[in-house]
Amino acid sequence: MAQQYAESIDPENIYSAYPTDTASGSIASFFDGADNIPLKSLVVDINPVQSGSGDPSPDNVRPITGWTGAKVTRAGKNLLPNTAVTSTVQGVTYTVNSDGSISSNGTSTGWQGLKISEFTLGAGQYKLLSGVIPAQRYYSYFSLLNGSVEVANTSNDGIKSFTISEDTTLTCRLFSRPNAVLNNVMNHPMILLESDTDTTYTPFVGYDTYSITFPTEAGTVYGGSLDVLTGVLTVYPYYASYNGETLTGRWISDRDVYAVGTTPTIGAQVVNIGAEGTEIQLSPHEVKSLLGQNNIFADTGDSAVEYRADTKLYIERLTEPDADMIADANITSGSYFMVGNTLYKATANIASGSAVIEGTNATRKSLSEALNEINQ
Repeated sequence: MAQQYAESIDPENIYSAYPTDTASGSIASFFDGADNIPLKSLVVDINPVQSGSGDPSPDNVRPITGWTGAKVTRAGKNLLPNTAVTSTVQGVTYTVNSDGSISSNGTSTGWQGLKISEFTLGAGQYKLLSGVIPAQRYYSYFSLLNGSVEVANTSNDGIKSFTISEDTTLTCRLFSRPNAVLNNVMNHPMILLESDTDTTYTPFVGYDTYSITFPTEAGTVYGGSLDVLTGVLTVYPYYASYNGETLTGRWISDRDVYAVGTTPTIGAQVVNIGAEGTEIQLSPHEVKSLLGQNNIFADTGDSAVEYRADTKLYIERLTEPDADMIADANITSGSYFMVGNTLYKATANIASGSAVIEGTNATRKSLSEALNEINQ
């Protein structure tokens, strides 16, 4: 009989074989996450929010508000949710298929707005891929609505860039032109980060959202941080001043100029956030990564993540050439060229001194692929 051991296992050692890396920003994004493996660290900033516009002054008081809780979201590459549904609107029957494509059949009797989904995105720069086939571009298009603000996707390449400055709820709709005859399947609409160069459709895998309420003892938090995994909330003291005078109940500060741990100077309009914070213990949360692309954001500020990477994806990333490679000569579209030990084919003219970006103006090729294409 084999000997049995009753030794305890250090949980950290279970994951010791996984390489680790970090990501941070208004959206902490990484594409080589390990499948269903807990993050090592997730800390989100808690920053004050200021309303109004223009320079703050006693005559233009711009109220600053804090937070009584935080919402942290983890999603995959595709940030546009969809629900399988069939609906007839103004003469056209639309079916939002489970794979994200949309079938349409009928003749439109007026501009219509088929609601596909409603969701919330954090601050960041994004792309909306319309998914409308070229022949139907001017008959149908997707749009994102935020109140009266519309991000319409009618561009020739089917890609519309847009920016969100704060946590925003959006509604995605499909519009069709009056009298348009529709009888086809539209490709998949998708939202992804502006920095993503690969626009190949990726299924929506859902949002994991953690809504965390701050305890009464924390009060309203105007500055601090939240360690989501350990549950430690750090609250910084604050005060407002104008021309060196401490103010009570009158907020005229621009949050972009507050100084951490310093004293306001004459003429400054600041909210001063103290450097030494008070720690309050909240319930910890376990947050796991998706396989591959992960996007993590919070409504209270930037996020900083330490994650465990999928070993294969991690190695592929380390061995890939830099995405910002610079061409040292003019490269004609359709020609082959080398970068280091890697063979590429230009998919567009690349000027000397400009960036070579795989998936945008170049495609990686194996030697056998290149020889087959040349021989043809």
